[in-house]
Amino acid sequence: MLTGFSFLKRISFKKRLLIYSLLFSVIPVIVLGTLSAYITSNSIQNEVNRNHQITLKQIEYQVDSFLKSLDYASIQIAGDLIIEKSIKLGISMDDLETLETTLNMLETIKKYRSYPDIIYNVSLVYNKYDMVYSNLFGLSDIKDFPFYQELDSINPSHIGSVVIPPNTYPNQTDLLLLRNIPAYSSSANGILVLQVDAKKLYDFFRSVNLGDKSKVIVVDNEGRIVMSSDAHEVGVRLLPNSDLFRFWEKPESFLESYTLNNSQYNLSSQKSSFNNWTYITMTPTKELIRKSENIRCITWVMVFSLIGLWSLLSIIGSRRLYFPIHRMTLRLPKSLKTKDGLQALDSYMNEVVETNEQLKAQIDKQLPYLKENVLLHLLRGEITEDEFINDKMHCDLRLKGNWFYICVFEVDRLVAFKQSYLGRDRSLIVYALSKMIEEICEDSFPCATVSPQLGQVALIIGTEQNDEKIALHISQLCDLIRKKINEYFHFTITVAVSSTQKYYGSINEGYQEALDLLDFRLLIGNDITITPQNVENPDSMKQSCRIVVKWQKLIVRSIAEGKIDQAEDQFIKMTEAVPQSVFNSKPVMGLFTHLIGEIDSLFEEMGYELSEFYHYNIYAKLYSTSSIQEVKEWFCESFFPSIKQHLENKNQSTKRAVIQQVLTYIGDNYETDLSLQQVSDQFGLSTYQLSRMFKEETDSNFVDYLIKYRISKAKEWLVHSDMPIKEITERLCYTTTQNFSRIFKQTTGITPGKYRSEVRHGDKAH
Repeated sequence: MLTGFSFLKRISFKKRLLIYSLLFSVIPVIVLGTLSAYITSNSIQNEVNRNHQITLKQIEYQVDSFLKSLDYASIQIAGDLIIEKSIKLGISMDDLETLETTLNMLETIKKYRSYPDIIYNVSLVYNKYDMVYSNLFGLSDIKDFPFYQELDSINPSHIGSVVIPPNTYPNQTDLLLLRNIPAYSSSANGILVLQVDAKKLYDFFRSVNLGDKSKVIVVDNEGRIVMSSDAHEVGVRLLPNSDLFRFWEKPESFLESYTLNNSQYNLSSQKSSFNNWTYITMTPTKELIRKSENIRCITWVMVFSLIGLWSLLSIIGSRRLYFPIHRMTLRLPKSLKTKDGLQALDSYMNEVVETNEQLKAQIDKQLPYLKENVLLHLLRGEITEDEFINDKMHCDLRLKGNWFYICVFEVDRLVAFKQSYLGRDRSLIVYALSKMIEEICEDSFPCATVSPQLGQVALIIGTEQNDEKIALHISQLCDLIRKKINEYFHFTITVAVSSTQKYYGSINEGYQEALDLLDFRLLIGNDITITPQNVENPDSMKQSCRIVVKWQKLIVRSIAEGKIDQAEDQFIKMTEAVPQSVFNSKPVMGLFTHLIGEIDSLFEEMGYELSEFYHYNIYAKLYSTSSIQEVKEWFCESFFPSIKQHLENKNQSTKRAVIQQVLTYIGDNYETDLSLQQVSDQFGLSTYQLSRMFKEETDSNFVDYLIKYRISKAKEWLVHSDMPIKEITERLCYTTTQNFSRIFKQTTGITPGKYRSEVRHGDKAH
């Protein structure tokens, strides 16, 4: 062995160094190549599984994000008050309120469809009216709705959403999401249906690169294929006795390969935590073996290549210089890795710049909505101060300062405002109002405006100082804005200015204070500027409400006695006493609501329903008023006259029916000892009530009518029978014959005997 290596001593050091260099470079490369090929071939399946898990995780993330966005959109739409109101009232062109609600519903659906990146169609199912409105199909009968069969898949008490994959039902090619309306309610008045074109899902699955023959399927928690790169598989249920079903049910216990069309497949899976859907990859076993052989061959090619490249120091040097660029290209998308490094980097940078420009354009387009959303969260106290400062920079809000005033501008006659401006016109008016307020204010203070609700604009003013001069300036500024609004618009505005609030976090408290101040319109009138100083005068108001309660009792008593005009006069006096008897405005509506409740209870005791007197909700009408004067006008012009008219109609009908029964009773019992008290007790009336009603209906009092009725019977018996006068006296309950004869003569002018004789002789003469 020593002899074999002795020749190395006879060669030069340069060749020896070369031989040693080659030996120390080639032998490790060969050993490492052999080990690498062996390890690679054994671990290829694990590597593929890991890659597939990463890919599945990416697919799961994208699909879950898609479904979450769709579900969030459904919650917003189903929980929108306009949508709920439209579902309750239905769709009609005849009723003004319903028409207005319908137009608002159309505008709301258009607004929601313009927000998300997901393109979907919206359908509203009106369960109460068996109608469906769809932005795609228009208004139709529920049985003509293309997805009528799918509606049975959602339970009325279900409070979540239901996702129906494509092809689940016949002729259903799109993905559907169903949710009850109202959202999170156990009683469903309607159903929201979001319809998404499934073609994008198919395109997405086709774009996933898992190999030439590999594919991905998504199985829901009921064993149905909901997504697949093969559109024909979507909607198909896995057979319970199939291997794929067993793998989907228990992936950890499925160790063998899966056979499909005489081909073997290796399966990998990933379960979503969002909706329990299972993402499954299917890779041909032959493909895995082929990859192992390819990698082994490639490894040996690399070994021999490295042996050749070892002697090419210049090439190695150039590769080392190129190494930083090579590392950067490794992070590029797969579609760019096939290009030259510098060219790939250039293409990638161009794509980044183009994407940034598109994102900037989208952000600029959505910026007004973002501003409005941030300000609404601030007013409602749904955002922290740090979050608002961060969002303020992104939304370009110029609101700044350490102290803030919140001014709430609200239309005085909201009902008239709604009737004057419909649909888009109403939104434009509110927008013009906001811009006018902001333009007038921004010359003096940094400010921002937002419309929290219909007919209301909130102005947030920021200042660096807190003193009375600034408060006076802001009050004068609000007066100027009200004056301008009166000049340019056909309605009046009342402004409530809060006290100063420190830092952004207390703006919500200022907004609530301003809303409370607006309630004082009921006491001090409309078209004014209300500040805390306007209402902080407790000496001018009494805390006792005893006088108001006294008037309420008098009004109810007058109505009970049928004196509606007197009740109206007492109500007017009560409204005059309210501002001096109530400490603040909050209980004012409660007083009028309590009065209506007392009247309602009174009519319930009388056997009537107050709601029968009106074709509208009287409580909603009451709360739509904005001042005591409006309340008084409504009560005097509508509320009391309606009660008076209905009571007169009902009393007249009831009185006529009662008197008819009394007359029948007299006809059946005239031979008994009848009296007004006896008949009153029989019909549950007082003698006064029966006597008054009897007089009004018969134009005769009870006693006179009874006498005339008995005398008519006596005439009949005298003429048509031989009944003695004494017997007639007894049958008609007269005490003596003389008494009967006297009353008969007073009534007819002659005695009973003479009447019988004259009538009978007269008949004979004829």
